[in-house]
Amino acid sequence: MEDLAPDAVGPGLLLVAARVGTTRLIDNTVVEIGSSGRASRAPSVEP
Repeated sequence: MEDLAPDAVGPGLLLVAARVGTTRLIDNTVVEIGSSGRASRAPSVEP
C-alpha cells in the first residue's frame, strides 16, 4: 500500500471493517477522489 499523492484524482476504494459483538462487518465502496468536492450518493442496491 502506498500514500495517496495530494493531487490524486480518479476512482478509489473505501474499505471499512467493524466488530459488533462477535460479528465482523466488512464492506467496501468506490469513491471519487479529487473530483469537484461534492459528496456523491452511494449506489442503490436492489433487494
